[in-house]
Amino acid sequence: MSNDQLAYVLINPYTIFKSRTGGVISRLFTRTSLELAAARMFAPSRELVEQYAEISVSPKDPQDRKIQDLIHQYILDNYSPDPKTGQRRA
Repeated sequence: MSNDQLAYVLINPYTIFKSRTGGVISRLFTRTSLELAAARMFAPSRELVEQYAEISVSPKDPQDRKIQDLIHQYILDNYSPDPKTGQRRA
């Protein structure tokens, strides 16, 4: 019986902007037994970010609602296209 699992990692635009992506990926490999299956870089649309923010918090989550609201707002602020230019962050 195989015990394979699949996981995904989101690296936020700030990390990419600061050229820290390699360090993040390197730590994932050195601190876990993960193997890279694929990598893809994309800039999500506003609609996708809003959907992701909605499913990232749950009424069943044991965290304080205030913390959930902060996470929700962080996702909207940092993953959505730039509100002034409409340009996607990548």
